[in-house]
Amino acid sequence: MAIEKLREYAELGSTENFIPASPNYHFYDEGVQTRYLIPGHFYAFLHMYPVGNDQLPSLDDWTTGVSKNKPYFDNYPIFLALDQFGQSGLGLNVKLLPQLTRRYIVRSYIKAIMPVLEKMVDESGNFLEFEERIRPPRINPFASITLDWMRQRLFSALPEIKFSFLVNKYNRSDMRYLKMIDWPDVPRIGEVNYSTDPTIVSRSAISDYLKIV
Repeated sequence: MAIEKLREYAELGSTENFIPASPNYHFYDEGVQTRYLIPGHFYAFLHMYPVGNDQLPSLDDWTTGVSKNKPYFDNYPIFLALDQFGQSGLGLNVKLLPQLTRRYIVRSYIKAIMPVLEKMVDESGNFLEFEERIRPPRINPFASITLDWMRQRLFSALPEIKFSFLVNKYNRSDMRYLKMIDWPDVPRIGEVNYSTDPTIVSRSAISDYLKIV
């Protein structure tokens, strides 16, 4: 039963038989191919327009306010969609969280939305087909998953988290191979270590800027 496994992960933090193929496992190879960006759901994609680190500010420039641009560029984001998406919208890039913090946030998020997820399963506890789940009224509660919701419900106990560092504006036209990471696979997000990911471009070492969150 998929819903039971999710509940177990939220409560105990255990995943079933998942060993990442690499330390920087990318989710855009899997998941549900979709045109939709739905608030409250996790996505992965390949960015169409990568940039070099010479176009980015240093970590010092960003932390001191010299530059408002992010000191990194993630070519393979893993993000939680927030607010309403049209051609662009906000996303919380959970890949940029240190692994233990990411696991905590993913578990806490699943626990918080479990009452909604429980209404998206059949009598056996397995998830309904994707197209059925995104229809009203089942999908309606996800409209409330916003940036403020995340701050108040999940990040209030972690005041050191700098939201502005994690939140990005994503353009739908920039996304190649957009995949929704379906709920049975969401626990895997917390089990991958991205501290050496070469697809995150930065003028600073990844280990340095992960410390700020």
